[in-house]
Amino acid sequence: MKDALQPFHEKLFYKTDPLVIMHDLNLFFTKFLSEKIDTEYQFIAAVQQYILQNRGTVLSKDLEKFTGYSERHLERKFESYMGISPKTYSNIIRLHYFLSLMKQENKGQNMTLLSYHAGYSDQSHLIREFRKNVGLTPRQYANTENKMAVNFIEL
Repeated sequence: MKDALQPFHEKLFYKTDPLVIMHDLNLFFTKFLSEKIDTEYQFIAAVQQYILQNRGTVLSKDLEKFTGYSERHLERKFESYMGISPKTYSNIIRLHYFLSLMKQENKGQNMTLLSYHAGYSDQSHLIREFRKNVGLTPRQYANTENKMAVNFIEL
């Protein structure tokens, strides 16, 4: 990439129109990324989509059946692209799904019912996962005024 970047950088240096510069940058990086996107990327994207479609409630056995790979092999491939394990990714997706349910429902909605809908086995499991990732209980989070200020999902 470094060899291709130097002449490209020099070519951009003399351009003054921001739209032309952005267009050239888009072309350069699109070409660069298209060369990097291979079957492994498509495989990981399919696994991500599978986890998203199932709202994070995917077991290792389900992923093994879906991919045809062993749990450990899939974990290595996924971590090399995503930086986290499929299990961690699934937990994040499930937690986000729970948050979307919380947002859709009234504040007085039963947390136990929401936790079941989000795929948690019970409310204590939800609270434990939520506190581990967010640093607050779901109730504390719901009562927080500025939710963006809350440290959410530390990777």
